[in-house]
Amino acid sequence: MKHEANSGLTYYAELNDEGLIDYPKENLLQINVGDSIIFHINAGAAIGKRARLRINMPELGKDNLYYKSTTSMHTLRKRPSVPKLNLMHAEERGLTRVQSRTRPFVGTEFEVHFKYPGSFFYQIEFFDPAINMMSKKRVANFRVDYTRPDWIVVHPKYETKHGEITSESMVIQTVICRCLGKLSRWSEVLGAQARLGYNAIHFVPMQKYGISGSMYCIKDQNSVDDWYVDDPSMPSEERLDLLRNVITEIREKHNLLCFADIVLNHTAVNSEWLMEHPESAYNLHNSPHLRVAWEFDKFLIAFSEAYAQRKVPECPYAPYVANETDLQALLAALSARIRTLPLGQYFLYNRERIHSRFDAFMAEQVDTLKNLDELKAERVDLADYVMKHSFGHGEKPFGVDVLYLKRDE
Repeated sequence: MKHEANSGLTYYAELNDEGLIDYPKENLLQINVGDSIIFHINAGAAIGKRARLRINMPELGKDNLYYKSTTSMHTLRKRPSVPKLNLMHAEERGLTRVQSRTRPFVGTEFEVHFKYPGSFFYQIEFFDPAINMMSKKRVANFRVDYTRPDWIVVHPKYETKHGEITSESMVIQTVICRCLGKLSRWSEVLGAQARLGYNAIHFVPMQKYGISGSMYCIKDQNSVDDWYVDDPSMPSEERLDLLRNVITEIREKHNLLCFADIVLNHTAVNSEWLMEHPESAYNLHNSPHLRVAWEFDKFLIAFSEAYAQRKVPECPYAPYVANETDLQALLAALSARIRTLPLGQYFLYNRERIHSRFDAFMAEQVDTLKNLDELKAERVDLADYVMKHSFGHGEKPFGVDVLYLKRDE
């Protein structure tokens, strides 16, 4: 939700010598969308020399300079009237550097307006004379340093017929869509929730369900399940249009905000997309370490079927669990069978065999490699690279530039 400038509060944040806002670490820095923050660096501070504020923000055109970020209301002091500063920015790898005028005897300030919600970082880029004197480089090519980044959360606001709703004022009811019946009944049923004082409804997934029937097992992310339409032959586009119209009616008639789970990672085994791309899911080919879990799942399925068919002698009242006695009998039968599973074999290895294979492998590398470290150095793990380079400060700014990753590294 977009908000005009000056639609929120302005907060004043003094940065310490490390370029951070002081606040209890168990808390979060958080504000509402539309608020502004003035980041202040005291005059004479080491991080204030040629300082620039780096913060990730969307590109909004030449005449608009806004940022995604946040900060905590309990930490920042409200400043009712602050003159706007001239800001300059330059894009670099998706990050924005904001440069402000230095005010003598006051320090350096950066004013940032948070027009969009999200979670964003801020970081100070500054000139370190000591380092540059040691490097003996020309001033034109001076090296800058970076403070450790910190994060800010900006909460969204939502427009309704009766005004704005902030995150703190939302009263949300989660509903199981199947309990609502057909889409044509949803508005009538949810009207009662509005009269009870709820102003937002959270829907569990209503997309087309997979073979298990679970609402978190999706066969088709781009359609609505047959459960909610009167005509099972209705095309997917018409189903989505019907859902859109129902949600609009709920919003306008009952003043209820509506949210729905989009569970892209909950894909059914009979999904056409997954059939075309089986490599996209965990399987025993691309994830052999999961075999022990697969074996255990098979056991649980077999035990469940046996219990349902009354083939567990210790449980005479199967397939029902009517009381504590039935439950304890079920748990005892399950535990006894688990103890007989040969799962321990997956956590053992033949030391002599592995050592022999390793020695043979290293013998083949003796002509080209001096030691195991050189062998490891040839294999660049992208995940390790990101972890090592993403949390930048000191000589390295925050953020990962994939151009740094050379093929020959």
